[in-house]
Amino acid sequence: MANLSIVTNPTEFFEQVVLDTPNSELPEIYEPVIRYFSYYIWRGAFEARRKYLQSRVQSDLGLLCLATYKGFIPIVHLVRLGYPGDALTLLRTTIERIALLGYLVQNTNEIEKYNRGKTLYKKANKWAKNEWNKDETTNQWGYLYGSMSKLAHSNIEATAGHVVADNNAIGKAFRMYMQPGEDKNIDFCEPPLIGLLFGIRTADLFAKKLFDDQKFDLILEDKECLTYLPAKVFEQSVQMFEKWVSEGIQLLAKKN
Repeated sequence: MANLSIVTNPTEFFEQVVLDTPNSELPEIYEPVIRYFSYYIWRGAFEARRKYLQSRVQSDLGLLCLATYKGFIPIVHLVRLGYPGDALTLLRTTIERIALLGYLVQNTNEIEKYNRGKTLYKKANKWAKNEWNKDETTNQWGYLYGSMSKLAHSNIEATAGHVVADNNAIGKAFRMYMQPGEDKNIDFCEPPLIGLLFGIRTADLFAKKLFDDQKFDLILEDKECLTYLPAKVFEQSVQMFEKWVSEGIQLLAKKN
């Protein structure tokens, strides 16, 4: 297989998949974070594929898990290209896919219905909301989902108008995207990056349950990345994450 290296090697994945975009519009301060995220996107996809091929997970759940991690890739591309509004819209749908993964891992009897084409997203979102207060990770997913409730919401008309008018970080991201001629300050991309952090962490939580693997640590807790990431990248990312974990939800919903 010509591109097998991007499947088995996180460095090749970063260089050939994540960096496979034109010149980045992302402020340099955030580039270490992108590389850090790329490792965990690669790891999740790699483990889902490996467990699927080894028949160690239910096949449909293994493929859904793989698709969930692959879904983070275009979000990273959009952030690097300077389109935070589009990244947030795509992140909104990815959050629902994460909820679906968790729901089906917990309720395997629903897989057959899903395969027959039955829409389970609303049921999965309701289930995920009920999980909010059970641990810190699903709580972060809940606040992230709530803060993005006006993005691509089927029950809201003229969604874009609502979002652009919002006087918060998400509305700001859309307005900056719609005015590309203006200088972007360094925090224009923080909402989707914070969303990626909490999104990957929640996907890791559900993947860990699917894999039944206690050694599969969640992003922020795992240290195996040090085998693949330069120490400077790790240190700079951790400094950024400490701020986001303590203030991330507020940054997503803050009034400007």
